[in-house]
Amino acid sequence: MRLAFLAALIASLPTFGWTATAWAEGTERPMPDTYAEVPESARPRPLTDDIELPTVPREHRIDVALQALLVTRLAESEIDGRETGIAYDPAPGVGAGVRIIVHDYFQVGASWTWATHSLTMEEGALGIHGSIEMNSVTSYSLATHFMPTLPLGDRVRLWASVGVGWGRHYYPPMHVKDASGSYTVRDRAASFIDFPLGLGGMVELLPGWISLDLDVTAAPGLPEDGSARIPITVLDGAGQRKRIGPMPGATVTFIQALGLSVLL
Repeated sequence: MRLAFLAALIASLPTFGWTATAWAEGTERPMPDTYAEVPESARPRPLTDDIELPTVPREHRIDVALQALLVTRLAESEIDGRETGIAYDPAPGVGAGVRIIVHDYFQVGASWTWATHSLTMEEGALGIHGSIEMNSVTSYSLATHFMPTLPLGDRVRLWASVGVGWGRHYYPPMHVKDASGSYTVRDRAASFIDFPLGLGGMVELLPGWISLDLDVTAAPGLPEDGSARIPITVLDGAGQRKRIGPMPGATVTFIQALGLSVLL
């Protein structure tokens, strides 16, 4: 049996040899065309400065302004049928604002103003007969504006504005000297709502970056409310009760504003 197995193994040897030889000869197959040739350049062509990169144009949509103000408030001439005898002197102030360009022909804005006013008081104003020492009245306001706009070329814009605002007056303590002696009237305050109506315009000094702005505003207001609007009782220099009348509010406020804006 072993002899038969060896005979069969020997008989198969020529077949293995032929197969091995055929496999060895077949390994020398040619490479595909894509690998047989050496590429002309071993690396991609370098980038050059001649390639144009895409750019996004700058779009101007927001103005941020700082302003110098002249603020004039017209005080009520009468309260409850009695003459007030008090006037607000015109005062310098400062302001800031922002305008958002919604459309070429329409903007919305917001503003803040601050000013300090001296008061001119007639003899007998507030029921006081004597000399009065008092620091300036401080006022500030916040407002929103809706602004139909007329562009004139690329560098000039004109607009009208209508809006609504809220503000506050602060009246510092008053030091009084009269026939009874010296006494102090405590500080008071009042809040108000007004409706600013205005005209304005701007011209770009540095195109696309800086503009010069001018605004003129008149703001009629509603009656003010607060501790300054009610009579109070104090003790005069002799220790007697004395009635001090209410402070007059502003019926209309006029503001002239000149400023610079940063165009964003």
